[in-house]
Amino acid sequence: MGNETLITLVVAGAGVALGLLGLILAIAAKLSASQAVRDQEASQQAAAQTQSAQWMKDQELAGAIRVRSAMLEGVQRVKDSLTSMLHAKKGNLNKDAAYKAVSDTGRVFSKLTDDHAPKLEGDEKTAMLRARDVAIEAASRARSLLEEVADPADLSSSQRAELMRLRSELGEAQNVLRDRVQARLFKRVLEEGG
Repeated sequence: MGNETLITLVVAGAGVALGLLGLILAIAAKLSASQAVRDQEASQQAAAQTQSAQWMKDQELAGAIRVRSAMLEGVQRVKDSLTSMLHAKKGNLNKDAAYKAVSDTGRVFSKLTDDHAPKLEGDEKTAMLRARDVAIEAASRARSLLEEVADPADLSSSQRAELMRLRSELGEAQNVLRDRVQARLFKRVLEEGG
């Protein structure tokens, strides 16, 4: 073989080697690009799952707050009814209206706690059940006292003292329930910040 043929073969071999190297680099680049796309898709999917989980937590928290708000409002209604009875003047508080106001309490609180207490744990559940029990006890006792008198203004001093005690217990239960809601919100804020 002549030098020209040898040079041609070397150049052709180098061309084939460079072609193979180019092919290998192209395949590697394609695989790398495919991996980058898969990584990006996985990242987007993880972000969507995180966003979905966050949305679920937000919905659960919003529902919990609505329930606690309903409980707090119910406790406040009973407290308001007791206050009306305590400050009643002869003829200014309709006994039937006062009786009805406290009578609906048991049903409302039982429904709220039956529906939502099983989903709660620890202090929140204890606070909710305590608020319910105190409100039902206060409403029941208020109904009994209303049945004993012709007019709420006719309550004796011992009956008024009992209503004041129950109103005070309601206030304590209401504060504990409110504290649990605030603690949950604070915990949520810390989770988002951390």
